[in-house]
Amino acid sequence: MTVRTLLIGAAERAEFAPILAWRETRIEPPHRHSCLTIAAAVKLLRTQPVDLIIVLESQPDEYLPADIDALFAAAPLGRIVCCAGVWSESAGRTRRMWPVALCVPAIAAVARLEREYRLLTEPKLDFWLPPTGDRLESFAANHPAIAPRANPSPMTVRIISPDADYRAMLTDLLRLSNVTVATANEVTVDAILWDADPWSSSRSTEVATLSGTAPVIALSGWITPEMEVELLNMGVQTVLPKLADHNRLLDALLNSTCHDLSASRVFVPAFGSQKHTA
Repeated sequence: MTVRTLLIGAAERAEFAPILAWRETRIEPPHRHSCLTIAAAVKLLRTQPVDLIIVLESQPDEYLPADIDALFAAAPLGRIVCCAGVWSESAGRTRRMWPVALCVPAIAAVARLEREYRLLTEPKLDFWLPPTGDRLESFAANHPAIAPRANPSPMTVRIISPDADYRAMLTDLLRLSNVTVATANEVTVDAILWDADPWSSSRSTEVATLSGTAPVIALSGWITPEMEVELLNMGVQTVLPKLADHNRLLDALLNSTCHDLSASRVFVPAFGSQKHTA
């Protein structure tokens, strides 16, 4: 099936670069439509039906309720995903502009868009999230179960975080995937999961030292494009949100070490896979 897409919003921000890269890879040029505003999109939809609408939201209240209602009316059968930039991620706590099931942080949007693409091209898939889905359904859809991983090569990973509960969660995740978690006395490891919170320039020495010993995957609860670029320039291989799909974290470990962690992998480019400028 040919998937027709419509991109709405200002796409020049660095945090939206992975979304644009995904669309260029997955969607043929004749089926990539773009509009700066919802009003322009509604006008286009009168003559050009689309299957997947991607809304880029750089800041809270960027789109008026009347415009959002008009978009729903113009594309009643279209799949809509609102990709919230870092300054708009928490808007849902105080606003109800977009249904919660349609919203995803921009930093995690590629994985969601990939699932939407597969839903459109493989109708028998069962992870369909209705627009009326609640927060629990939305979280479950955006955080699927860990994919089966068969016969991994030996891998040892060090976890560095001041948060004991977070370390324990990561330890359980890695062990379920047959990855060894390094003990305090192990010097050589294949990769490092490094908790970047709270991020500050004073921690640059720490991460620079770590990146000289093994590939470093930085994890943070709030990643700005500027922070990501700074970490990448310091030698970090990948920057991921702490609430990212766990499959994505395991994918990042695979990319960092070239070990065969997964028997079958889905195309999910990691946020930060390219060193772009803000």
